[in-house]
Amino acid sequence: MYPSVSIAFPCWSRGPLLEKTLESIVAQKYPGPLELVVVETGDDGITKQVADRYGAKYVQYPRLQEWPIFQSITEMWNLCWHNCSNEIVMLQCPEVLHESAHVIEDLVARVQSGTKILATPLIRELALDGSFMSWYNHPREGTRPNWISGAGPHTFRNKEMQNIGGYEEAFYGYGHEDDYFFYCLRKNGWSIEYVESAVCGHQNHPRYPYEPVTGYANRALMCLLTHEVADGVRKPITNFEPVKIDTSVTEEDVSRVTNDALNMFPMSDTFKEWAHNWLYRINRHPSDVFNWQRTIANEKLGRVSEIGEMITEAAWGVLIARDSYNLSGEQKSHAASSGSESTRLWSERAYQRAQITHTWASYALAKAKRLMS
Repeated sequence: MYPSVSIAFPCWSRGPLLEKTLESIVAQKYPGPLELVVVETGDDGITKQVADRYGAKYVQYPRLQEWPIFQSITEMWNLCWHNCSNEIVMLQCPEVLHESAHVIEDLVARVQSGTKILATPLIRELALDGSFMSWYNHPREGTRPNWISGAGPHTFRNKEMQNIGGYEEAFYGYGHEDDYFFYCLRKNGWSIEYVESAVCGHQNHPRYPYEPVTGYANRALMCLLTHEVADGVRKPITNFEPVKIDTSVTEEDVSRVTNDALNMFPMSDTFKEWAHNWLYRINRHPSDVFNWQRTIANEKLGRVSEIGEMITEAAWGVLIARDSYNLSGEQKSHAASSGSESTRLWSERAYQRAQITHTWASYALAKAKRLMS
């Protein structure tokens, strides 16, 4: 007896990619009840036709903002999940093909092998011509081995997910929203498992130029939320409480705490190198600060490494926030002179992303001071 399965796709102008994906899924010939759900914000003129052609349930939601092109990916994931009526749910991006012979069966079998299991396939990154480029999702290979991506058909029992609440909707755009989702699952006793017999392919598609701004902010938000969970401030249940904005920290605050750390603790040579560059304003480039931060965080020097990690996180956060505030101001001025509604909306979104990153900087520096005390 095969359980009923719902596969849902969040779509923004993904009609042509979705068509190839649905064709690959129909070719699977899953022997149990199968529901295909396509959720679209707005209308690209293609997606509904593709959904109808393959017998998929089509659900359309109005687009509340025309810019950026997509809204909150996490809201879209949850809309997909809430429109699934079957026992087993697969959420996946519309550009991910099912390549091996029994992707659905293999993922479902893993979920059915126990409780609180989220199953994920291997995913190949494909070139424009469809040829293999690298492993996108793999336990041992690729540029990020053992990283789990939410792009592929991540599979779970519908009822079990209700205790978690799905995806955290404070995220916006792409980047790290799936990392926090999987973090919450693990904190609630879930097992996230690769199914190596299930192989999918990630179709090549263009990236949007504003993704770095949302991506940086999503990284900051993920760090903020996970630290709040670890510190007992937040429960690992999504959409439980809003993020409290705190934009109090400044570059001068980072400098003061950096000096305190140097005077109080035997900080590492890497931290001292960074501190010299920071305090004397030799190098405050966000990318370089981030590289120092990653090295310091991984030095395994106990409390000293934790302090260094949090201070450099705060430094990175205030710099990224500064750049995002500046971008927001530039776009706001451009919108005022041109009358462009899309530019105005992008300015507002960039400002909100700056506040998120700034809040993480404030939290990180406060945590550094708590560790030092």
